[in-house]
Amino acid sequence: MSRVPPVLMPFACLVAMVCALAVPAFAAGHASTGLGAGDAPLDPAAAAQLPEMQEEALEALPAETAAGSCRTAARVDGLGLACRTDDGLFRVVVAPGVTVETHGGDAPATEVRELDAAHLPNSQAAIDGADASDVACVAGVNDKRVELIYAYPSDKANRVGTIAPLLRQGLYQASAFVDAESRARDSNAGRRIPTQCDGGGAAIVTAVALDPIGGGGGVFGSIVSQLTSRGYPVSTSSSASPRRFMIFYDAPSQSGAAGVGQFYADDDADASNYNNFGARYAVEFAWSGDRVPHWDVMLHETSHNMGAIADAAPDSSGGGHCNDGLDIMCYADGGSSSSYSSGACAQERFDCGGDSYFNPAPAPGSWLASHWNIASTTNAWLRPWDAGWNDGGVPDVDAPTTPVSPQVAVVGHTSLTVTWGASVDARSAVDYVASVDSWNGSAWVTNATIEQIQGTSLEATALVSGASYRIRIAARDEAGNQSAEASVIGATSSGPPEPPTSIAVPLGPNGDTIPATWSAGSASGAVYGYDAELRSIGDSTLVARRLTGRALTFTNLASGTSYRVRVRTVAENGDVSVWRTSTTVVTPGKLAEDTTVGGGELPVATASLVRRGFTTLTFGWASSGEAASYDVVLSTSSGAQVKRLAGTTLAGGTFAGLVPGRTYQLQVTPRRGEGARGVS
Repeated sequence: MSRVPPVLMPFACLVAMVCALAVPAFAAGHASTGLGAGDAPLDPAAAAQLPEMQEEALEALPAETAAGSCRTAARVDGLGLACRTDDGLFRVVVAPGVTVETHGGDAPATEVRELDAAHLPNSQAAIDGADASDVACVAGVNDKRVELIYAYPSDKANRVGTIAPLLRQGLYQASAFVDAESRARDSNAGRRIPTQCDGGGAAIVTAVALDPIGGGGGVFGSIVSQLTSRGYPVSTSSSASPRRFMIFYDAPSQSGAAGVGQFYADDDADASNYNNFGARYAVEFAWSGDRVPHWDVMLHETSHNMGAIADAAPDSSGGGHCNDGLDIMCYADGGSSSSYSSGACAQERFDCGGDSYFNPAPAPGSWLASHWNIASTTNAWLRPWDAGWNDGGVPDVDAPTTPVSPQVAVVGHTSLTVTWGASVDARSAVDYVASVDSWNGSAWVTNATIEQIQGTSLEATALVSGASYRIRIAARDEAGNQSAEASVIGATSSGPPEPPTSIAVPLGPNGDTIPATWSAGSASGAVYGYDAELRSIGDSTLVARRLTGRALTFTNLASGTSYRVRVRTVAENGDVSVWRTSTTVVTPGKLAEDTTVGGGELPVATASLVRRGFTTLTFGWASSGEAASYDVVLSTSSGAQVKRLAGTTLAGGTFAGLVPGRTYQLQVTPRRGEGARGVS
């Protein structure tokens, strides 16, 4: 999983979801586009130069500070004031002390997709018949919702009378399409976009006049900045705001983009995913000749706000989009894993294969079953919806059954694991909410509340050793009804230290080391460190170490000898836990040197970084004489092996699914088939 520090990445997206780079006004040989409200976006010939201009723009921008802010910034067309991040992205200033990130987008395609693409019959019927009943109207000030805004430059005509009905209808169509696509995967799993509605049940559209933006055309940073100054909250990593904004800006973007949607590179499946918080912006510009909102562009941008699509997801382009044909979120964006196929999905779908970002019923063991899935009920920005909730006009007011017999299943020094029997509901699925209470000597006091628990177990952590706790569990259905609570009381342990729960013992990159790592142990008091030992199978000799960390690389191992690693926790008072022994047996195999004629070491393969992405690294290396292939190993600075591409014959390769901000070391070793290897 790739949870990153709390910084946002806007995606700039063109016609029918074809992304566009924000054009740098200072790029060599290029002046500001100077688009006015009546001008057309960039033509394909000009847009074809955008990738090269992006590289020049990034090199010219000042670097961010170590704290992740812009000390100084330069202006970038379509984005506003920006600096360069350590990861090679644009950091855009939207308010004093507030920035968001973007990769700047990619050059738009010379041909754009038709807006009247074919759909599944039910999806097409939903789009054609969409009306106010296809959104989830909310009334409470704390209800999660998407608010519609018509924004226009104050020196241009206010067209709210024309645009508001079209913007409203675009939201209805986007929501109806999502609902139909969800039911195509699971007939009982409707999903609708929540919004504010007036007394007649129509979505509310607010008109906001913004100051004209110098140089002509729309600039994302300025739009967000001005709306923020007018009371619309801007995003933070964990904003509690229940508001998000779908904006139609009545002028083209300076860069020619059709829209920009903020996005977090976080694929964790739980409700604390950064994409699940509020105060996000999705902007569609007046990019087309008709200068009106388009439901599929609106849906594309707000889907970025919800977290589509993670770089590590199947069929991901590595640039925030996917590769599967006529998918709302797919196109050839030039990302690190871009391999777009126009024929992969001949009908426009919301997640063509149901495997990348949206599936209400993902297969067990699939990527979406354990990663961020915007169709999951964990996503607070789509409302579960089913006709059964309003049978005969009667709303669902029946609560699920009470969770059955909660019990403490695992006791730790600083944790308690509680399990319970599942609740049931007559009309919809359920999840659970749990409260963790501590005893203060006279009463129970609530320490924490955990919501949207999908399974029937909970591990309460960060508890005090030797203390009593009460865990209360209630079930909730998709209509918001909550069951009665069931509870259990348990106490954390205060005995001897506990060993680590797991030990990882991969083989080192050269075949003669074991870079062991292990999870944290616990103790009644503080943990001082760990004893780590390497035991050879069939030999009682032990190699012992006393450590304060949780990693150790064992070296100079005997080829062909099998080893196990065992670790125990050492408390600050000197008490030790029982040993935890690895279940994996590691048998090193040192590399033999070829002493035949023409053998010996090959010339060193000189490797260099070609491209750095947020979760990808692309390397190239020079050919090494007689080498028939190469061993390529990427490892972390602690020595833990990450990837191994054995036998590749390509002088270059891309590693994906990496952790942003982490340091990696590359080793490229030439090979003569089964012969000797040079060392790089």
